[in-house]
Parts: sequence; C-alpha cells; structure tokens
Amino acid sequence: MTACVLYAAKSTADEHGSISSQLASSREHAEHRGWNVVAEFHDEAASAYKGSRGPGLAGARARVAELAAEDGEAVLLVFASDRLARGDGRTATHLVEYVLEAAKNGYRIESVTEDLGGQMALVLAALYGERAHADSAAKSVHTKAGKRRAAERGRRNGGPRPFGYRHVPVVVDGRATSTLEIVPAEAGAVRRMFSAAAEGRPQAEIARELNAAGITTVRGVGWSQSRVGQTLRNPLYVGKVRHRADLFDGAHEPIVSAELWRAVEAMRMDAVRRPNRGGGRRPKGPHLLTGGLLRCSCGAAMRARTQPKQHGAWEAYLCDGRHSGRTSCAMPPLARAEVDQAVWCYFEKVALDADTMRREATERRSLEASELAERITEAEAELARATERIDRVRRDYLDGKLTADERRNFMDELESEHAAASAALERLHARAVQLDAEADTYDAEEETLAALVAIRQALTGIILGGADLGEARRALRRVFESFTVHRYGDALTETLEADLAAGDWYIVPIVRAEAILSPLVIEVDQRGDLAILQDLQVKRTYPSRGFPSASQR
Repeated sequence: MTACVLYAAKSTADEHGSISSQLASSREHAEHRGWNVVAEFHDEAASAYKGSRGPGLAGARARVAELAAEDGEAVLLVFASDRLARGDGRTATHLVEYVLEAAKNGYRIESVTEDLGGQMALVLAALYGERAHADSAAKSVHTKAGKRRAAERGRRNGGPRPFGYRHVPVVVDGRATSTLEIVPAEAGAVRRMFSAAAEGRPQAEIARELNAAGITTVRGVGWSQSRVGQTLRNPLYVGKVRHRADLFDGAHEPIVSAELWRAVEAMRMDAVRRPNRGGGRRPKGPHLLTGGLLRCSCGAAMRARTQPKQHGAWEAYLCDGRHSGRTSCAMPPLARAEVDQAVWCYFEKVALDADTMRREATERRSLEASELAERITEAEAELARATERIDRVRRDYLDGKLTADERRNFMDELESEHAAASAALERLHARAVQLDAEADTYDAEEETLAALVAIRQALTGIILGGADLGEARRALRRVFESFTVHRYGDALTETLEADLAAGDWYIVPIVRAEAILSPLVIEVDQRGDLAILQDLQVKRTYPSRGFPSASQR
C-alpha cells in the first residue's frame, strides 16, 4: 500500500475550519485511492504568495521523502495545488520547484481537485502555479484598491484603536460598519500634547508630564518621546485619513484644530530641515558600562553617549528615563571618564563581604518574588479580560450581530491586545522560574575570584592602554548584575560603597547571586604583580549625614 502524507494550509487565521475541511477531503480521497495515510501536516496564517508557507510544509516534504526512501514510492497529497505554492519563483516558491523536488526524491504530489500526475506533471505544475500566482496578485491589487477606496470614503483601515478614539458599530446606507468616536478624557490629553508642542516644548518633557498625571497609552504603558512624536505626526487627529502618501478627509470628528495642527507640523518640518541636526546612532566611545550595566536610581538604563565638540569628544552617561520622557528623573549627564575611573579605583581597594552579599541578595529576591506574584495576578486577570473580549466578538459574529468587516475591525485591535497581554504574562512567569533557580545559590569562590582577577587585569589595561574594552565589559558582567548610580539626597536605602563615589553622586554595585565571595582584597605588590589577600577584612561603611566615609582596611 502506498504511503501518503497529507498537507493543508490557510494563508490567514483559520477561523472557519478550512484546514480541518481540507484534511477531511484529503483523507477521503486517499482512502478511495487505497493509500495509507501515515502523517498529516498543516500551516496556518502562512502565505504562499508573499512567502513559502511555514514549518508544516517543510515537515511534510521531509516526511514524504523519508517514506519514499524506505518504500520506493510515496505521495504528498493536498486539497488543491495552491495550498503548496502561489509564488513567482523569486520572492516565494513556484509550484514547479516542489514538483521537481518530488521527482528528485522519489515521491509524487497529488491534489484532490486537480490532476498533477503522470508525464505531464511539470507542464501542469507550471500552468497551475502561474494561475495561482496570478490569482493572488489580482487579489492583492483588489485589497490595496479596497483600502484606498475606504480611505477616500474617510474610513481608517483597521489596526488597534488610536489613542483618543474608540471603534463604535454603526449602520451606514443599510450596511453595518464601524466609525471612530472620541474618548473625551484621552482627547484632552491629545490636545495637551499638541498645545505643548506648539509652544516649543520638547517631546520628552511632554511625555514626563503625561506620565506624572497618570495618563497611559492605549496599551496601558507609559509615554515616551517617540510615542509622543508618533501622536503629533498622525493626521487622524486633525480629521484626516492617510493612505500611503495621500491624505483624505475623514468621516470622524477631529480632536485638534487645523491651525494647531499646521503650527505643530511647521515646527516639526523646520526641525527636520535644520542644519547640523543630530540623528541616527551616536558615535561609539570608550564607555566601560554599556548595555544597561549602569543603571539610574530611577530604574532606567544610563545610555552611553559620545558627541563631537569643538574642544574634543564629549563622552557621558545619560539617564534614558529622563531623556526619553518615561520618568521625571533629574539625573544630569555624568562624565564618562569620572564614572569609569571610579569603577577602576573600586577594584584597587574594595572587597566583597559574603554575609552582607548573601543577605542583600536574599532580601532582593524576596521583595521581587512578592512583587512578581502581584504582577502575575494582574497579568492573568488582564489576559482573561482580553480573551473574554475576543470571545464576545466571535459570539456576536456567529449570532449575526456583527458583519465580517466589523468583526475584522474589532479583532485586529483585540488580538493585538491579547497577544500583548499573553506575552507580558509569559515574561513574568519566565522571571518567576528564573528567580526560583537563583534561590539555590552556590558559593562559586574560585570561579568568581578568577573573574575578579580578570576584571582587575582588564581595567588596568584600560588605564595603561592597549586593553580589550569588550573583554573588560564581559569580565564585569561575570560578577555584577549592574551598577546603580544615585545622587546625594536620594533615599538611602542601600549600603554605600565609598570607593565608588565622585562629585555629587555615588554608585552601588549589585553583585550576581552566583558571584558571592568570602572577604578579599586585590592589591598590587612591590613587583607590580596582582596579590589576593584574603586575611584582610574590608569593612563596609555606612553614610554619615548622607555622605560615605572612606573604606577601612
């Protein structure tokens, strides 16, 4: 009996059971032909026109090739040939390519609805493949034309609801559809953004004010400079609908006046045309603490920045929370040389207190575990609400209360919200598992001692020249979770390290749980060699009137 592998596919989400129907028809066809169905594969939401389907098709081809090698023959059965391919052979696979592959691997491709067998297989595959590609190309043109017609009628083409509006079902000319309705509270925030921008205030400052007022985006997250910029560039708020490069009068009510929109747009275009304007990735500098290794006390990363100046390169660490507008942090730029020098000096003088490190690590994990539990509960509730909203739309659609267009408009937004909620919950669960693993800490003294020696050597090389900066960064990451920078006057909730202080700021090192050591001191002896002195006790010092005293050895 000839071994047979079934394959089914749907280019979009399979909401009406197309894949199961294809497989059922294929099983019936295989039984009628006397073929033994060995395996079934499918792909959902995987295009054959813009791409080459998905892992299901790859699995089906591999399996049928194995069967052909074992038995001398095998069949890959599909409901129709366009389930395999709709490509032109350049951007996506053509049907002829799959038929040739089958011939080379000793199996054949069969279709329930078409004849692909015999000596004419390649000829038929060329004809069917060209027909499928032409159909998809025509459908793509019709879809694009439909989107343009919708824009010309003043309708926005799908996507999550924009901040300031909500989708409301309506009946227009006897046809059920939806329109945009203003959300008053959010509309006030939009006008606030445009008014502030027209006054020339920076987008980061606008974002900070929105966050301070407790105003969040549609997804419930804080505002940033980029999100404010996207809002200010969106013509939807002046009553327009954009399709590619064209603007059309929208069927919805505008939130801001045409005068205010023009004022903000003029300022934006003037900034774009301004000479010597910054933009793009900043030049790389010799910063030691990159990739989030240096954190601000507000919780944001300190970004490494280098800018050319007349007197030479300006190198600093900048709080990402402050400069993006996500937080109201007042941390000023910190000179790169001072921060990096402080870290280097730290490894000349300081040791790690094992008991204190263990206690602090335990306290941090306990606090984070408690916060994680609360956040997971909230995330599970949000995911349940998102699932219920999707189920409600599906029920209304099946009951005839919503049209296909209405359902599509709602589902675009709701599925995006559901995916975001699911991803957030998954990240929290992953962190909870990681936190449990961290609880089983071990005393990696020898390994960490070697890491500290490597750090010392790498940092000495930076000061003396000829060092591998990347190796120094990697050495630091082996032992330290991060370095948190505070300004004097902040709430002193951490033990201070006097050797990591300069000017009006100090840095608290956060040691990785697996990098706990007995007290030790790293020094350079008279011959210039590194010496590890574990018989000396280095005491941690606590702040006196808000300032740390020197370490005692």
